[in-house]
Amino acid sequence: MSTTEETRAVVERFIIEGEKDFPVTGANLEVFKTNLRALFEELVHPDIVLHGVPGVPRGRDVWYDFYEKLGIAFPDSATTLNVMVVENDKAAVDWTWEATHSAPLMGIPPTGIKLAVRGMTIERVENGQIVEHWAVIDQLSWLQQLGVISADLSVN
Repeated sequence: MSTTEETRAVVERFIIEGEKDFPVTGANLEVFKTNLRALFEELVHPDIVLHGVPGVPRGRDVWYDFYEKLGIAFPDSATTLNVMVVENDKAAVDWTWEATHSAPLMGIPPTGIKLAVRGMTIERVENGQIVEHWAVIDQLSWLQQLGVISADLSVN
């Protein structure tokens, strides 16, 4: 398998399998946590360097914790891969994430709002693991859809 093929396989699997146990409800919560932990341990390097993950500069465990909290707060997440470009050890992905805000996250109480957020990530893969991650997410749209910031940019 070429480096490009390996990179594509790792990144696609990480994105798709990260949501395979959705919706996260009741007894499925522990299944979600167990499977997500196994996915991270297999596909994410312990010392991954993170760019653009709020409050998380480095490390698989802290990134896992962030993903777990996100999955619990948005238990019906579904990510659509709009465009994916892979060359050698890097994959650039343009995606749309849709989910319903059902539990508190980062001080925001659950709103019950279904939102759609666009973002782009770049993953660098070495030896079958993601070793570096860049993320640019339309956080303004996210906060506006949740009603935290109004369309005229005033804080609610």
